[in-house]
Amino acid sequence: MAPRSRPSKNPVTKAYNAMFNSENSAITRSVLTFGVAVTLLATGFGEAFLVPA
Repeated sequence: MAPRSRPSKNPVTKAYNAMFNSENSAITRSVLTFGVAVTLLATGFGEAFLVPA
């Protein structure tokens, strides 16, 4: 009898594993930090960082 082949992973699982792989951790952190910064600056809290004119 032939050995059972492992079922292929779905795309969501592949993406999750690629993002949280230890080799990609610096890139993942950078992208998440950028996303949080853009979100913060796009809200009303971003006005607190503006220099008064």
